[in-house]
Amino acid sequence: DPPCLPTLKMLGIVTEEGKVDLDRATAAASAALEKAGGKVELSGYIMDKADIDALLEIAKKHAVD
Repeated sequence: DPPCLPTLKMLGIVTEEGKVDLDRATAAASAALEKAGGKVELSGYIMDKADIDALLEIAKKHAVD
C-alpha cells in the first residue's frame, strides 16, 4: 500500500474497500490548490484548477462502481 493511503482513508477520500471518492478527492485537491495560491508543482509540472478539472473528467470516464 502507498504510504499516503491511511491519510486518504482518514480524510474519506479512499474507502475501506479501496475505492476513491472522486467528489472528496476533487474537493481536497481544490482546497489544497487554493491554499497554495492557485498553482502547485507536481513532478516538475505546474498544475492549476483547469488541470484538476481535466483529471476529474478523465477519472469519471474510467470509473467503475
